Amino acid sequence: MSDVDSSWLKNQADKQAVKYDKATPVALADYQGEWLMVEDEIGRGAAGEDGFVHGFEALCEAVYDKMWDEKIIPADSSETELMIAWRISKLYIYACKVASKHIDAVDIVQNMMDEYHDGAWDEVSGEALNELQAFLDKWTEANVPDSYEPDYSRKIVIGQ
Repeated sequence: MSDVDSSWLKNQADKQAVKYDKATPVALADYQGEWLMVEDEIGRGAAGEDGFVHGFEALCEAVYDKMWDEKIIPADSSETELMIAWRISKLYIYACKVASKHIDAVDIVQNMMDEYHDGAWDEVSGEALNELQAFLDKWTEANVPDSYEPDYSRKIVIGQ
């Protein structure tokens, strides 16, 4: 590994540590969310799909699977549990929040108006845009499933 690579990795690790230190601790037992964001020391997704896992049990399974892939599963199951706990203690675990599901009526109509004659946008009333926005908000709430994003302001603390 070159000095540049080592320097970059150290810089990323320092940034990750600062970000984690700034986050408000939330005990795992008190966390009400469904999803967790799990990152390694340089901010890469460390479990699940791109770092997202559906709860703590899924995190433990992902860590076990990684150990299996690396062929480091101890024969004694108590050692396996300790190794999983140790590996999890080295990860940065954050809460997740529901991502915005907003569809913007103005963006849709402006995009459509790009194909219309000059001045067409001026013919669209604010009332019509408000009506479309109300419809989109109602439709989105009823038809678009929740998606999640990391909440880097809250870190999950295990064992407290």
